[in-house]
Amino acid sequence: MKNTKKIESNFNDIYAEQADPWSFLSSEYEAVKYKKHIELIKSCFIPNEILEIGCGIGAQTKSLAEAFPNAHITGVDLSENAIDRAKKFLSNTKNIDLYKSDIFEFLCHNNTRKYDLVIWSEGFDMLYEYYTFKEYIDLVKNINNVLFGGGMVCISHIIDIKNKYRQINTPKTVLDFYNAIFLDFFELSVQSFNVDFKIEDSCEYEYVTTLYKSKLKKNKDIQTYFPIERVDIVIPAKDEEDTISTVINEYKNLEYVNNIIVVDNNSVDNTANVAKKCGATVVKCNQRGYGSAVKMGINSTSEKWIFKIDADIENPNIKWLVELIKLLNENYAPLIKTCWKPTIEDPDRVTNFTAKPFLNVLYPDLEYLQSPLSGIYLFCKDFIDFKALNNDYSFDIGMLVNCYKEGYKINQHEIEPVIHASVASQKRTINHYMRMSEEIVQYFVT
Repeated sequence: MKNTKKIESNFNDIYAEQADPWSFLSSEYEAVKYKKHIELIKSCFIPNEILEIGCGIGAQTKSLAEAFPNAHITGVDLSENAIDRAKKFLSNTKNIDLYKSDIFEFLCHNNTRKYDLVIWSEGFDMLYEYYTFKEYIDLVKNINNVLFGGGMVCISHIIDIKNKYRQINTPKTVLDFYNAIFLDFFELSVQSFNVDFKIEDSCEYEYVTTLYKSKLKKNKDIQTYFPIERVDIVIPAKDEEDTISTVINEYKNLEYVNNIIVVDNNSVDNTANVAKKCGATVVKCNQRGYGSAVKMGINSTSEKWIFKIDADIENPNIKWLVELIKLLNENYAPLIKTCWKPTIEDPDRVTNFTAKPFLNVLYPDLEYLQSPLSGIYLFCKDFIDFKALNNDYSFDIGMLVNCYKEGYKINQHEIEPVIHASVASQKRTINHYMRMSEEIVQYFVT
């Protein structure tokens, strides 16, 4: 957001000079306003995970905590002085985390935690002049990205102040434009128009509170798949005798693991025998293609949850699977993928020059996804139409797009950079990368 430092400084100065500059804690008007927000929310659903944008000194945060005692609340505010005051005010209130952050930055860096309610009370009216339309569109996208399917956004705007001057003046044309942006991602659920007198300001405020509902599907049956207790592991492999044992041995004794299935995709080395000696189940796939091998592996599983990982990884880590299971058990989503920062040794050529550009242009809502070709996924096989996916290197991209089109939230989790032996050994030649790119381009253009 432009002028972030200036805005932060202004609000810090205000909170330094006055403990409660807008009478949030003491005003009857504010208490009534919070109550009306909560009544509107309760008329639709009871949230469990709440993100409050512009939480200030925690006045509305406390009202939310009292109204929804079983919910976890995350409060974010740009002012460090406000957050410090909120932490003291809410020190005896449970299930609240407070962060000093620009909401734009917060949502960009915290897009794996999912909420079922985002609430933003009048902060927009104070800040709209400071950010561009593009920044606002990106903000709405990111709000959509952190919501569960079926989750809701509660936004309150002051639309008129009946006195001699206007402290806040949000033009109707601006509000109409911003509401239209929200309707690209959300459905209008309910609105409430109110007029209340604020004694502290000696004026009457007219404000509107709107609840928007995420267009992403909320599949009621998905909760029956949790908690995740057992998984099958699928490892597609072709000529990976040097590393397959490292991958298998890392995971085979983990309590979550039911079976490890290695799909031998026409290896000419000793991959199959090494895998068997390590205790894995080996199935033969004669049809060429990464996607073919993965499909055969999935068809050979008995568990509903599948952990897919590459066979050529030199540094597999048991915590990857443990962390992915933990995150899905918290977020109730059918798929989570790993991501990591590119390295000099492995700069993600196909990702950065083919997969990401196509995703960004054709599916801009998925722009937040990093490492879409990571190869390390945890997913529930009941929620993905694998028959519709290609048999080649576009399989992972197809799985992401399939989930997106079905309206499911796609989670991701950053891990340390993965070391592929095939990169170091130069098995991945220019021809290999060209074939991958061609297959991915073919997926997007057909």
